[in-house]
Amino acid sequence: HRALEAGSTARKALAHTNRVLHKRLPGGVCAKATLIELLGDEAKLYQAGARSAALVCSAGDAEEFHAEGIALGLDDGPVFEKGLRSEKIPLRQGTRVVLANEAAMRLDGFVDAVIEHSPKHTTPFLNMVLGEVEAEAGEGGLREDVILLTVKRW
Repeated sequence: HRALEAGSTARKALAHTNRVLHKRLPGGVCAKATLIELLGDEAKLYQAGARSAALVCSAGDAEEFHAEGIALGLDDGPVFEKGLRSEKIPLRQGTRVVLANEAAMRLDGFVDAVIEHSPKHTTPFLNMVLGEVEAEAGEGGLREDVILLTVKRW
């Protein structure tokens, strides 16, 4: 976060974070990260050890985007930096980008709810999608926490 605030690119910030975590984390421990760099009419998706897709919704359809990268802290730098590859995401007007954890992506009807409600403003979008997710869980509730992040280009 500090590296981004200081003006580093997303790639450099992740490389710096990886070096710091490699020194500070106990052996064999790693961290996962997904970072989206918004650049006007496109975005760059970076994923370090994270495997959940970014859903890009536009005109009633959703496309999945994935990026490559090993988890943070496993390598002191060269392998991490070589393996870190961004994926470009076009951001036309009305496009919504949705990041969800693996628990959300496994839920029946989650992607359909995201597509259906993606044209809405963010607050109604979140309320509708999370409401449907909780309704599908039934009386027992969700077995795992669902994480949902979104941004929409107006």
